[in-house]
Amino acid sequence: MGGVRSTVRWGFLGLVMVFLCATAAPAGAAQALRKVRFVVGAGTVTPMLSNLTVGQELGFYREEGLDPDFSAAAGTGGGLGLVATGAAEFAVSTAPPLLMAGAKGSEMGLVTVYTWTKDIHWQFVVKPDSPIGDLRELRGKKIGVQSFGDSAYPGAKAMLREVGVDPEKEVAFISVGLGATAGSALQSGQVDALSIWDGAYAAIENLGFKMKYLPLTPGVKELFGAGVAVRRDALAQNRAMVVGLLRAVTKGTVFVIENPEAAARIHWKLYPESKPKGKAEAEALRETVHIITSRSGKFVLDPVKMPKYGMNYPKGWETFVKALDLDPAKVGDVRRFYTNELIDEANQFDHEKIRALARAYKP
Repeated sequence: MGGVRSTVRWGFLGLVMVFLCATAAPAGAAQALRKVRFVVGAGTVTPMLSNLTVGQELGFYREEGLDPDFSAAAGTGGGLGLVATGAAEFAVSTAPPLLMAGAKGSEMGLVTVYTWTKDIHWQFVVKPDSPIGDLRELRGKKIGVQSFGDSAYPGAKAMLREVGVDPEKEVAFISVGLGATAGSALQSGQVDALSIWDGAYAAIENLGFKMKYLPLTPGVKELFGAGVAVRRDALAQNRAMVVGLLRAVTKGTVFVIENPEAAARIHWKLYPESKPKGKAEAEALRETVHIITSRSGKFVLDPVKMPKYGMNYPKGWETFVKALDLDPAKVGDVRRFYTNELIDEANQFDHEKIRALARAYKP
């Protein structure tokens, strides 16, 4: 049994070595890795973002000459603000904060260069025994959001407007954070509903809280989720660096789709605090995979919305303007907020080799 386990382990390590050697720089051409700062808006570097993190362990970033440092902000708006000021090179991006800033006359100097989540990731939930079964029944209710800088906040407003509820006058929004505080706020009746996002809900469910998901409105079906934003001037000056990071993210995305359990174990190694405490290994793995797969289903390619990994969906950007109730004249041409010019290069690698790497992975 031990011999078989050793053979499997060396089989995986052999695949890693073959992969790294095939892409390594020639002898004598070693280069110092470039440190880059990447801010996520999930409050923590959660396993939900393992498509970003697994490349740290598997060498995907190293192959591109990069050493990313992932840190967390409370909501996507906070991360975008850090990139806009030059405090970070990359941030998780969503359309709402960029479009809303644009409508106010500020582009923040940012552009979304990649979108890995082809479907929207936020949704309303209520307690399982709540009589609320339709979004119209949220009129007059209190709704919890992670923060007012998170994209689920304007997303909630968009869905309420679609069903005829005025989000400015007919509901009250309360910031409740994430995890146990959000679950307790719903359970105790501090709020009647939550509007957060898939991975956060999975984490709350892992804590034992039960929730009932309310259906998405038809208007959000054309929308999309998270991506990567950079400063326009940084893209112009460091195009190869941006392409390299996106290619590493794409490899990580392919890996996670193929083997979410492997992604969970790698994320634990990199971020030990993310492993559930006081749980048997099997239960800890189940909970972490639950968080990962709550999002990774939205990574899968789609012939219309995302025919290549990372491709921005033009119609989705246009639909966001309407969903957010923004003045199209003030927003202007939505193409200024995103670009697909890097997508071909971000996908330029042997995808099947990454899938094989994922399938062979053993802890």
